[in-house]
Amino acid sequence: MFKHVTRQVKHLLKWVGISILVYLLILVVGLIPINTNFNEPSDGVEIFFLSNDVHTSIILPKKSATVEWSKVFADTVFIGNVSNKDYVAFGWGDRGFFLDVDSWSNFKFSAAAKALFVPTTSVMHAWFINPDNYSGIKSVNITEQQLKQLVNFIKASFKTDLNNQIIQIPDSAYGTTDAFFEANGQYHLFNTCNSWVGRALYKTGITVPWLTPMPKSPLLYIQ
Repeated sequence: MFKHVTRQVKHLLKWVGISILVYLLILVVGLIPINTNFNEPSDGVEIFFLSNDVHTSIILPKKSATVEWSKVFADTVFIGNVSNKDYVAFGWGDRGFFLDVDSWSNFKFSAAAKALFVPTTSVMHAWFINPDNYSGIKSVNITEQQLKQLVNFIKASFKTDLNNQIIQIPDSAYGTTDAFFEANGQYHLFNTCNSWVGRALYKTGITVPWLTPMPKSPLLYIQ
């Protein structure tokens, strides 16, 4: 009996090891850059990225020739004043992790493990921001046409109701100038918040690694 269990454990560990090696190989191959012909326009629209050890967010002007985000969020309940913020930050991610872990003090390994290994529902997080108030932010210039493509990608990430309006999740904000919304897509090991940013950059034509599931990987080729 004991020998049989031991063989099963060894067999399981073998396949876990193989799975980890395959995943690491995929990550290495995923570092290959795409959109390598991207050139920053000198007079383009500046967009920003906020990245930490887990998550990456995209920061766009609140108002441009392409979109006025205040109108997109017209029916959204923001407790605080957002009129003095010039940009809006966007992040996509696992619903449970985003809504249940609002700070590192509330971090739960079970929530992180579930988000990675079990396909889960997603949410969009949006908050008004002034990039100058944050350190470690990266930026890049893009054309108005590229901004339009990026805006369309972000808009398509929001789930909408029968009236084509974005759907706010009540009582789920971190602060007074942010909100959470129902989103399209499922979160899992190969489709993380960073993968979402990577796809956004790919659609926009910015140089980006082929696969970007890991933290900071979407910004690898942005100076």
